[in-house]
Order: sequence, then C-alpha cells, then structure tokens
Amino acid sequence: MRFLFLLYISLLSTTTFANQVVDGKLFKPVYTTDQIKISVSEADDEQLLQAHYTVTLKGTSIETVKQRIFDVKDLAIWFDEISSATLVDKQSNAEQRAKLVISMPFPLTDRVVTMTQHLVEQDKSSLRIKLTANYKGLEQHDSYVRIPTFNGEWHAQQIGSDVKLDYRAIYNPLLASLPQALVVNNIKSSAKAYINNMASIDLNK
Repeated sequence: MRFLFLLYISLLSTTTFANQVVDGKLFKPVYTTDQIKISVSEADDEQLLQAHYTVTLKGTSIETVKQRIFDVKDLAIWFDEISSATLVDKQSNAEQRAKLVISMPFPLTDRVVTMTQHLVEQDKSSLRIKLTANYKGLEQHDSYVRIPTFNGEWHAQQIGSDVKLDYRAIYNPLLASLPQALVVNNIKSSAKAYINNMASIDLNK
C-alpha cells in the first residue's frame, strides 16, 4: 500500500521530530533515519502523518532540479504510488497545476489530487516550491476519491556539484479505519522506494 502524496493541513518551514503540536494536533515520531522522518497524530476520526524525506542528487544543479519537478510526468517515476501525473494548466514558468492519481490496493479506491506547484524562491544556491491543492474551476467526473486539501514543499540546496533535495509534508492518507502500525509500515515502504528511485535517477538525461 502506498499513499505518499496525500497531503493535509499545513507544512512546517522548519521541521524537528520530537513531539510537536501543529494546528492543535500532537504529532509523535514513529520512524526516523538520516533520510526519512515520519510522525503521527490521531485527532477525532483522522489519522495524520508528518513526513520529511531527504536525498542527495549527484552531479546536478538547482535549475535542473526545478525543471524536472515542473516536468510533472517525472513525479510518476520518483513516487511509485503515483500512477498518473498530468499537467492541468500553466499560469507562468513559476506556477502551474498538475493532476496526480495515487494507486491504492484493492478494495480501496484510488485517490486524486490537483495541486498548484508554485516556485516561491530561487537563487544560485537554493530553491523552494510550494505545493497546494487547487480544484478551482474543475468538476469531479472520475471515480477517484478526491484529496480535499494538500500542502507540501520541495526545498533544494546546491552543495558543490550536488543538490540536497528535501520533501516535507503533513498529510491525511484517508485510512483512519486501518491500524496505525499498518499505515506507518506502508508509508515507510513508500518512502524507502522514493529514496531508492532518486538514488538511481540521472536528472541530467
């Protein structure tokens, strides 16, 4: 089961992984490595997860990373759980909307999110791209479960000839009926797959 990219509530611009209170909800760390940090909050009937993934991309540049993030079809290569990634519309070179379909195991219904990618900061050594759900002007005609809110961020930093890329998010996998241990284990599996995918990809091709 993989359901990374189902983001919810708000994103921390700086993230530490001791117990945290975010929007009145307590998050407790459940899994931590040098590259993956996951914490969980259970509030009312929701099961919320906070995630932070870090990879180092060898022999590339900030500009190349930005271009690959905005080339939305790459997201389906980076994240195993994304079965389809398509461009909805483009407002400028710094802002566009993408539709992501997230595969779920039977008998669960696949999820979908339409998000705005917005480049909010870039210089020679770093960039920051915000991710926000945006369904304005779109009707729901498919059979997927729509993710109502989505907030996340890419942050990239040039370090010599390499780029350190961070993906941070708080999200709701819409699986509150499942045991927390099962949800966390599958999030860990998704995160590890992302780390492995990014380690094997040459962004310059």
